[in-house]
Amino acid sequence: MSWQELSAHERRTLDAVRRDAPETLPLARVLALASRIEPLLLRNARVRFASPADTELESLLWFSPLMRVRARDGLRLHEGIARSLAEELLAQDPPRFAAAWQFVLDHTAHWSAVERILQELRHCALIGDAARERALRRELLRRVRRAGDDDSRVGLARRSRESLAYLAPGQPLDDEAKWLGQYAAAALGGSSRLTDTEPATSLPPELADCLPASYKPASLGIEVRHDPVHARLVLHFVDADGGTSKIDLPTSLPAELHIAADGQPAARHTVSLGTRIALDGMPRSVRITTIDGQHQVLSIELPAATPSIPQQPSAHTWLSHVPEDRALAERVAKWLSDSGIRATLREEGELRGASTEAQDPTIPLLRLWTRQASAIWAGSPETEFGGGRPSLILRAADAEAPAPGQGTGEMITLPDLDAAQPQASSSVAEQLRAWLLRGDVTPTRLPDQEAEISALLAELDDPATEPPRRLAIGDRLAELGDPRPGVGVREVEIAAEGQPEFFRTSATVNLRDGPGTEHARAPAGPLRRGTLVAAAAREGDWRKVTVLAEERVPTDVSGWVHSRFLHRLDPAGGFDTSLMILSRQSTIECDHGGKLVLPEGDAPLSANDVLQASIAACPNEGPTLRPCQEIASITGGKAQLLADDGSPCLLDSLSGLTDGFPPGSVRFRVTRPHYAPEPEASAEREWTEARETTNEHAPRGVSADPAASPVLEIAARTIDRKLVPEPGLFRCLAGDGLEQTRIEAGELSPGASILLLLPGLAANAEGSFSDLWTEDRNGRFIDEMASRFDGNIVAFNCWSLSRHPVANALELARALPAGARLSMIGHSTGGLLAELLCRSQVAGGSQPFTDEEADLFSATPATRQALAALSKELTTKQLVVERFIAVGTPFRGTLLFQKIEPLLKLLPSLVKIASLGSSILASGAVETLLKALRNPSDLVGIEAIQPGSAFMRLINYPSVTVDADLSAITGDAEASGVLAKLRLLVVDKVFGGDNDLMVPTASMVGGAQRASGGRVAFFQGPHINHFSYFRDPGVIEAIAQAMQSPQATGRWAPLARSSSGR
Repeated sequence: MSWQELSAHERRTLDAVRRDAPETLPLARVLALASRIEPLLLRNARVRFASPADTELESLLWFSPLMRVRARDGLRLHEGIARSLAEELLAQDPPRFAAAWQFVLDHTAHWSAVERILQELRHCALIGDAARERALRRELLRRVRRAGDDDSRVGLARRSRESLAYLAPGQPLDDEAKWLGQYAAAALGGSSRLTDTEPATSLPPELADCLPASYKPASLGIEVRHDPVHARLVLHFVDADGGTSKIDLPTSLPAELHIAADGQPAARHTVSLGTRIALDGMPRSVRITTIDGQHQVLSIELPAATPSIPQQPSAHTWLSHVPEDRALAERVAKWLSDSGIRATLREEGELRGASTEAQDPTIPLLRLWTRQASAIWAGSPETEFGGGRPSLILRAADAEAPAPGQGTGEMITLPDLDAAQPQASSSVAEQLRAWLLRGDVTPTRLPDQEAEISALLAELDDPATEPPRRLAIGDRLAELGDPRPGVGVREVEIAAEGQPEFFRTSATVNLRDGPGTEHARAPAGPLRRGTLVAAAAREGDWRKVTVLAEERVPTDVSGWVHSRFLHRLDPAGGFDTSLMILSRQSTIECDHGGKLVLPEGDAPLSANDVLQASIAACPNEGPTLRPCQEIASITGGKAQLLADDGSPCLLDSLSGLTDGFPPGSVRFRVTRPHYAPEPEASAEREWTEARETTNEHAPRGVSADPAASPVLEIAARTIDRKLVPEPGLFRCLAGDGLEQTRIEAGELSPGASILLLLPGLAANAEGSFSDLWTEDRNGRFIDEMASRFDGNIVAFNCWSLSRHPVANALELARALPAGARLSMIGHSTGGLLAELLCRSQVAGGSQPFTDEEADLFSATPATRQALAALSKELTTKQLVVERFIAVGTPFRGTLLFQKIEPLLKLLPSLVKIASLGSSILASGAVETLLKALRNPSDLVGIEAIQPGSAFMRLINYPSVTVDADLSAITGDAEASGVLAKLRLLVVDKVFGGDNDLMVPTASMVGGAQRASGGRVAFFQGPHINHFSYFRDPGVIEAIAQAMQSPQATGRWAPLARSSSGR
């Protein structure tokens, strides 16, 4: 077996799937034999090898963490996971393995020859067919020689490199594998798969002549440096003009070199600017060979004597400690002495003794800070410590950092003197020496540390380095002194000098830098994110503080706060300590015992409620609060505290919060968003009245949660009614713009030919289809359609957020005339309504929906009843679907609303809600709705399009074949500007592959199987997204082609015809 071994991440992923979704693994083992899993392959594999009735398996696999890529051309498993699953299938069930491989061959016969070669190489590696592997690589080389242009050659070079991924580590290379690896490295740069022992030779002439023109071939300078600590040489690759020797490379950087030194094993290295390669011993010559077989020899003149590291001057410090820490202080003094630092022990307070040396203010003070010191010196004034001399805190690892006023200068953590970590101990000692000699804690690096830093940085640059290892590297670099710009450096912004004013106002601040005593000052006018609201003070420095709250969301702050941990100030200042939380409205007081007391008894609070604690001025013995400390619990749900880095922390206990404070000095406040209603709008009045009605039924003293079901439903209905004041059928008139007139009952004659437009989620006909009327080319299309359908261009406007799609489809079916001949264009979720109408033509004359399908909605009786009524209505009406064009329709659902958090800030840029007025936004209904999208099951219109929902299983119910047409238009948004690309990166991360900003591209094909097969057209570009399909002339042309003929022409490609029946 020779595929990539399971990485640690892949192993954890596979273990999690075995634990949480084991039902997906049998089908995944079959699909692991395919290098790419197309939607049709997934569906047919499920029908062939799994339960035909379990359509949910497709969605589970499509969105499974087993998948590395989700794109318009299909899925790709993580390579290590695919290897492991394929091995399991081969070992457990060889006949099933053979059947699965033949099945994959049959379903990938339409692939390109090169893609099929690579897939077969994977299979040969699985079964150990070395002869067939070599023959396939020989065929790949033949295709390289026949490539006619540079683009084809570059593509084949990438494929050649991909083919080498199936070679086992250490597997002997045949000539074909060597040539493929060398050709790929010479064409693309980077690494080949040649072994360390053999340098590259010149490529065969027929392959060398096929190399694409090199893109910016590079040159590097080479410096030979001596490492006296390890008695070795180091090759340092620098700028071509900066080295003592120069080497010309056939490719751009990074490039592969074969390096062989006298008397040492040769090795192959990938180098770039700044690379350092250590050579064992002191060789006199080094032979360097490039990937195209060119070589040069470096002759090295060794120094007569190896230079030694200069001795660091000795340093002297006082080591101050409390009496209880005498034994530890003696151990620390011995460790410092071994590190070249002379430390004289003194107990705290002895430095004002009689000796002249003790009174010398130039001798620095190193203070040992332990749990005992913290307990003894808590609250003591700073003047008792340093006496004006330089001082530094040496903190034991198990001791909490001192509060401001309990220490001065910098702080270093004492290493574990019992642990065998010489590197960590020497790093700390070096920091101490730097402080004693230069007044800072920047370590002086030794030559061997330079080499270690270079090796660590190279490991960070390697994409294969796992996250846990990256964290460990970061910790080690912090000990050595991280050389990366901006890393480990505290940047301070200086504001205007002067004493800031104290205040009480609405603001939540983000304190950038600390530690230190800091406070904030309110600006005039409303608060907005990013507003400069305060200066923060620390020992004479001033730093900027910015607002953390969103626009229109009130937040609260009181008094002083510390950026690393909260603390109490001297009561003489008269100011409170504050625990600042993004919070909601309403006040709850807490008595001295730490018990939450509501004005009218114990009322439950929502898990969404957040506490703000405000501690009044109090005696010195009051508590010290720190971020992430457990502080409070509330009935009905846990409260949260924001740490100084913005992360939420659970608060589970009130114990200790009020110790030392007089009764009544601690108060808790719970607040909720406040929306200012617009009284002149009826929808907004309903929203306001509903919210107030809900509050009336809430416990006294606590406002009802606006995300609770009644208010959420009314918020959705508010938006629905704003977009669609009156649901139903509307005639769309041809002309310069989209004008609609309501169609009354009986206006459409039985058997009429109708072009039916079905808008998507949270949209109406104008929002979805107005572009068909506004573009010149599109306007001609509308004129043609109006003539063809005798003016029967009809739109169905419905309430898509607050009503289930089945209920809307039932209303549509009832409004259409009997025997209507329909040509439907469904945008987004409107295509799902059209898909339900296609059930009027189930193959074989079966009923539209079976009892088994109705059982999918056993948990929602109203929807089950609506589905039964729809089945009866379709049977009665005998509708005929002549054309169905689905544009960006989520046939397999969308994960957008399950991963809404990263997109909330981008929604104004991504979503076009064309008819929403400012009064809706001001009312807060949209804001509440967006917050509710974090739990999509709360709204029927959104819950229905979640992968794996009952409605999605109905849409993709197995073994259902219809005679109705299907032409699916799919799209992938691309970004053109830098900012747009950054936004699209966030969206692509949410969907895990190609998408149109709302729906994954791969999810836009699905539904019932088509007897005629159906068609699909794909569009991609910066002008393509979920809200702009009808602005693209190519999309309109494809729609016109589909309206004219059911055959796949132009941009259309066929969907495979299914032979399975119902």
